[in-house]
Amino acid sequence: MLLSIDPGINGAYTLFEADKPIFSDRITKKDIIKNGSIKMYSNQLFSKLATHDIHTVVLEEQQPYPGDTPNTAFTMGALQASLLALIESTFHEAILVQIKPKKWQAIIRKSSDVIHINTKKQSVYFVEEELKASYLLYPGRCKNPHDGIADSICLGYAYIKLIK
Repeated sequence: MLLSIDPGINGAYTLFEADKPIFSDRITKKDIIKNGSIKMYSNQLFSKLATHDIHTVVLEEQQPYPGDTPNTAFTMGALQASLLALIESTFHEAILVQIKPKKWQAIIRKSSDVIHINTKKQSVYFVEEELKASYLLYPGRCKNPHDGIADSICLGYAYIKLIK
């Protein structure tokens, strides 16, 4: 099985089996805890996946963007480090692959018959129309599609396209 992760407060993760997304869940503010002045991911984040045989973890590579403050960059780095440690301790047999956002987004654009300028809309469109997996985009009582879930599904799909 493959696990793809779009990190962050509005992020999500998706489990793939036989190249198809079968389960997605959100990363919520409850999944990110504060330890002193450093925010980090809760060790309960992947508790629903502990029994699955995950062989590959695909993670969107995080990087600060122009205009980000030093505090934002530090927080992003601390969160990324805690997520990497959590992945290593939970899925210690799995291969970890990091993909830059621009790379997986380009693969999704090439695989889609409609191009959106907004990358969030592109991800949602791709999951709904190309993969026919819209049922994964509306967790709980959500009325709008969760773009973090859409991104995590697209990230996993892009990785599958890369290795084939």
